[in-house]
Order: sequence, then structure tokens, then C-alpha cells
Amino acid sequence: MTATPRPWWWAAALTDAIIDAFDAYTTMSKQALNSERVRAGFKAILLGPAQWYEALRERGSAAPQSSPR
Repeated sequence: MTATPRPWWWAAALTDAIIDAFDAYTTMSKQALNSERVRAGFKAILLGPAQWYEALRERGSAAPQSSPR
């Protein structure tokens, strides 16, 4: 199977789409992290009955430490 040749503008359009998606993701992330409701939800999930924070902390301390470069 041979690859279909792409028009000259295809690489630029792909790059623009990736940049636009990254910008949108960044905006949504900032909006979520600036929301008191979202932060309260994260806190409830991490510190709630499942105790994810403690599990992640234990898992992190058990992981081998990489040497600094």
C-alpha cells in the first residue's frame, strides 16, 4: 500500500490544528483549576473514602528514585 501524497499546505494545517487544540486544552485547564468547585472536588476525591492521596504517596515513595542529570 502506498502513501497518498499530501498537498503542500497539509503540514501547516496539521501544525495549526495541534496548536489550536493545545491552546483550547490550556484554557480549559486554567478554568478548571481556577474553579473553587473543581478544586473542592479534587480534594474530596483525593482525601475521601478511597484515600487516593495516601495510596499515591505510598506508591511514590516505593518507586525507585532517578539520579539527577
